[in-house]
Amino acid sequence: MKQAPPVANIGFPKPALLAMVAMALLGGIAVVLSLVFHSRIHTRYLEETIRERQPHEVVVAAVGTRVAPGFVGFLVDVTDGVNQLTVTPLPGSQLVSVSLSQGDPPVRLPLWQAVSEVPPGTAAHLIASAYHLSGSYYFLTSTQNLLEILDALANHASGGDQLGSVTSMLETLGYPDGRVHPARELQLLAAMMRTLPRLNPLVASSLLTVTKTSHTNLTGYQMFQLANVVRGDSFRLGQLPAAARSSHGQ
Repeated sequence: MKQAPPVANIGFPKPALLAMVAMALLGGIAVVLSLVFHSRIHTRYLEETIRERQPHEVVVAAVGTRVAPGFVGFLVDVTDGVNQLTVTPLPGSQLVSVSLSQGDPPVRLPLWQAVSEVPPGTAAHLIASAYHLSGSYYFLTSTQNLLEILDALANHASGGDQLGSVTSMLETLGYPDGRVHPARELQLLAAMMRTLPRLNPLVASSLLTVTKTSHTNLTGYQMFQLANVVRGDSFRLGQLPAAARSSHGQ
């Protein structure tokens, strides 16, 4: 009987098997370490986010340019534990001292002109100092952005025609020099908030550029917190600063 030929060894050589096992172990360790450190980083990030203090006093303003100065401003105060905003209109007639160029002596200008001459951070400081505000948070946008928002609400939202024309809304908001009737201004703001959800979705998406071209020292999470309160649509008129009351005859 004929003997069968020897069967050849099938598989990887022993050194190769050892190398593959070692690589598999190293890969497993790398995955475990990645998951551990990723979870730690993620947890730290969440803890820091959750610990971020909700902004209470925030200066919100639309500011013009040197060529076309203008000002529409508010102090927004978020009440603790209540989904309510106290909104105080900030007139632009208050005189402030500002240096228009580096090295030049300060000059006295109405706030609505002064804030249009300086960078956003300096403008926020001028507004706060003019009315002795303790809060340091701000959200400043351009009057061009304000015009786009008003146009969208008036012409591209269901029922937006009840807000009036863009020109009439600007007048109610006190553009350009900030001279307003606070109760009418607050009434318009509340109506704008009610109209906002009825805005055409395509137009609403185009308004996202407003946040990109605005200036703020609020973090994204703090902006989210503030937006949640704004969506609550519960506004209350705040007491005007003493200087503002005198300029409005109140």
